[in-house]
Amino acid sequence: MEGRGVGYKRVLAFVLALVIVASLLIAIYFTYIPIGIHERCIIGLIRIEGAILYDEDAYRYLRLIEYAAINSSVKAVVVYINSPGGYADLIESIYLNILSLKEIKPVICVAQLALSGGYYIAAAADYIYVYPTSYVGNIGVIGVGPSILVPSEVIIETGPYKAVGFSRLLFPYNITEALNNFLDAVESGRNGKLKLKRDELSRGLIYIGREAVRLGLADSFGSIRDAIRLASEKAGVKEYEVIDLNTGIRYGEPLSLQGMYSNIWKNISFTMLSEVRPPPALYYVYLPPQLYVALASQYGTVRSNVTDSSGRVIVDLSHGNTASWIDLDVLSGKLVERGVSTAFIRSWKDIEGKIYNASALIVATPTIGYNDREVKVIKDYVEKGGILLLFFDPSAEYVVIPDLAYPMNTLASKFNVYFAGGYLYNQIENFGFYRNIYAYISGETDSNPLVMNVTKIALFTATHIYSSGEILAYTSNDTYSSMAEKPGRYAIAVYLRKGNGTIIAFGDLSFLQEPYCYIADNLKLIENLAFIIANNTPPARRIEKPIVQPETPKVKEIGEPKIPVGTEKEYLCIEDGEEYKVLWVKVSEREVLVIYPYATIRYHYDKEGRLTGWTADNATCIYLEPIPKPPYPLVIGKEWSWASKYSLSVYGIEHSGLVKGYFKVEDIENIKVAGTEYTSASILFKINDTIYIEGISSSSVSEGFQWICKEVGHIKEESTILYYIDNLLQTTIKRILILEEIRYEGKTLSSSKYDIGIACMLV
Repeated sequence: MEGRGVGYKRVLAFVLALVIVASLLIAIYFTYIPIGIHERCIIGLIRIEGAILYDEDAYRYLRLIEYAAINSSVKAVVVYINSPGGYADLIESIYLNILSLKEIKPVICVAQLALSGGYYIAAAADYIYVYPTSYVGNIGVIGVGPSILVPSEVIIETGPYKAVGFSRLLFPYNITEALNNFLDAVESGRNGKLKLKRDELSRGLIYIGREAVRLGLADSFGSIRDAIRLASEKAGVKEYEVIDLNTGIRYGEPLSLQGMYSNIWKNISFTMLSEVRPPPALYYVYLPPQLYVALASQYGTVRSNVTDSSGRVIVDLSHGNTASWIDLDVLSGKLVERGVSTAFIRSWKDIEGKIYNASALIVATPTIGYNDREVKVIKDYVEKGGILLLFFDPSAEYVVIPDLAYPMNTLASKFNVYFAGGYLYNQIENFGFYRNIYAYISGETDSNPLVMNVTKIALFTATHIYSSGEILAYTSNDTYSSMAEKPGRYAIAVYLRKGNGTIIAFGDLSFLQEPYCYIADNLKLIENLAFIIANNTPPARRIEKPIVQPETPKVKEIGEPKIPVGTEKEYLCIEDGEEYKVLWVKVSEREVLVIYPYATIRYHYDKEGRLTGWTADNATCIYLEPIPKPPYPLVIGKEWSWASKYSLSVYGIEHSGLVKGYFKVEDIENIKVAGTEYTSASILFKINDTIYIEGISSSSVSEGFQWICKEVGHIKEESTILYYIDNLLQTTIKRILILEEIRYEGKTLSSSKYDIGIACMLV
């Protein structure tokens, strides 16, 4: 029994020894440590291949880099790259570890295909070899922005960005920060060898090997053998072995490069991308165009179109339009403030039945073209007084590839408007990102109500427009077209008249959305657009106007009123349902007195009849540029505008302000007031008055209609007044002013206590 026990123990010991040896071999294999490697001089080869999207992809390379760093037998490292990059943080971790490795051992790179994050990694090396036809570069970032969070009462987050992580408005700046990291790495790694400026690098171009060497992105042409030879020289070793650290075996045969370009994207699926890194996410990666478009489509805003059967503004959804109430939410809100509703209609038949009762028709990003019959209906609608608004956005979320602007141009081109293909970008001046460009209002369009108080607007992936109409806004000269690939001054907004109607076209849609509408003067532009729409009479209502009898000659113009000194006019003012009286007195040819319940104001004029200022108790206003009187005679279609800075002194404290006015004679019609019918000019107006007090801007926007006749001047006014503090709407007031009585021999008037008030258009 004892002998048997000894034999059993020997067998057990033998088996245990085998297990230990096997475990050791397995451990050696899985940590990529070649047998006997500590006893030799090694040039290590690390192959970085394919997209780096999973944590495991990066960890595998990080283990190899760490092993090469701590193993004294590895004298130098050759990094072979055949990768389009990957997720930003994974790429940066590999880059930083190679950078650390380079401090203790030579690192030579062979870039077979080093795009985006692949080149980011290559930039860490001491020396970069390429093949003459290698693909190198594509320096840049792809960002998938944060979504709109719909809050839950079950899941509670502690802050507005806790769930999404980023602000949609500031996300372009996050992308730019990532791009700057990339550019810094390239400039540092190339150490003065680059022949490209920073803005040229950031364009994301791909360079073949020969170009890369010429431009300093790579050092010279060479193979893996050349890289091994250089690595050994820099390490100072003459006898060495080359070990492929990925497999742990001796490197001896050339790598098979056949089919590598087509296979490096094979592990990218968009379901996988969203599962591994849900938005927001940043990539240092090159994606072939078809994959990039698919990614953009997948992560596009979820759009829920709304259909409504009523409204004075119609949004056409019958032509595959990808725009929705989300895109037009702010504009719709500004219209509601002015008593106008918006209808989103899917059926062209329904649109055709309602269009003549609409103030405006909005066509945004159609994906189906318009036929001749549909175009004819819209042309007739515009000619009879309708407004046609055209919005085209070249973003992948809105267009169909390869149709791009074609569906929109089937309609727009019939109105002398043509949307270009591609998009505009500016790498010098932008809102955080090269595709977020600025445009400036043309100096020739100051009188157009659409751009009143608008100087600069921001656009988010916009195209440019060809048109024979009035150009409202241009980009700066250093803006590029992605199709033309040359800088220029591109038109992005146009305005045309056709018959009695108007066509307004924009090369962007995103500028209407929150939060982008709060950049530059975008919100003011939207408010102006709402003003124009709200004050446009639908064609059906124009047709229904009473027809003047042939025997009654229609007055074609209104001459300048000649009101005698001493004339008194008494008005009824209805303000949000409350009534009060206003008294107007012509004191002299240079002075008018207006008495409100809350204030008495004296208005002063020069000999040309221009308003130079006004005075009230403890308050004086002086217009630095006198405000002119209307350009009589008034005829239909006549437009004029003015602007003046002013100084306002209240209790001895000076404040500065700016007032602008726009006016247009819409019609000449008969109005009955104070028991008499007057032939009057119906004038559309908008007045914007802004004053700055202790760094805070306070402004009022008055818009509506006023009626002026030759006999007694101003006889009626209907307006809406919007009050803002620092561009935030505080309140809205509806006001109606009607002449009730006129006296040519008034009694002596005495002033009463008053405060500063907003002057009506009585002056």
